[in-house]
Amino acid sequence: PLSYFPESTIDYWVLDRRMIDYHSMILRIARTLSRDHVVIVKEHLHMMGARDGGFLKSLRAMPGVVSVPPLESSNRVVGESDLVLLGSGSPGIEATLRGKPVATFCNTSYWFAPSQATFVDPGEIGAWPEMLVRAIEEHRPLDERGKRRFIDDCLAASTRVVEGKTIWPILHPDDVGPLLRDLADRRSSR
Repeated sequence: PLSYFPESTIDYWVLDRRMIDYHSMILRIARTLSRDHVVIVKEHLHMMGARDGGFLKSLRAMPGVVSVPPLESSNRVVGESDLVLLGSGSPGIEATLRGKPVATFCNTSYWFAPSQATFVDPGEIGAWPEMLVRAIEEHRPLDERGKRRFIDDCLAASTRVVEGKTIWPILHPDDVGPLLRDLADRRSSR
């Protein structure tokens, strides 16, 4: 799945700053993976008509790359895929719950560890084909108990909001305080 771009899931959550050059990195990834595999690329519904047309034409022109129109069902695409590769978006959750292996270049996403996703380093794209094949071979889908635990883990990463009539949600102080302390501790330990 292509990410909504620009967006915090790429600009901030993905620690490797190379991904900020999103379009050229996606083209490089697609070129590398499509040498030996079929790569299915699905446009983000909310980017329909907004993304650079040259980027999309370049993807569609690559042998071994299939471009899925944005109005097609993402769930169907996930269902037909052997593996879902992405940054940090919600398709990581969808793929995990559908029993598909997930690979990501974002190991800071709240669903990364619970999904048992495979981390792929943007600096080592040439090694990705082997890593992804291994991820498919070694993948064991979650059973019902594992899916419930996965959902609980994802929800635990969410914060509550203060009830009120504001345009933007205000995070509950009981959730923000521990988060800020944890971030400060991490920063001071560097």
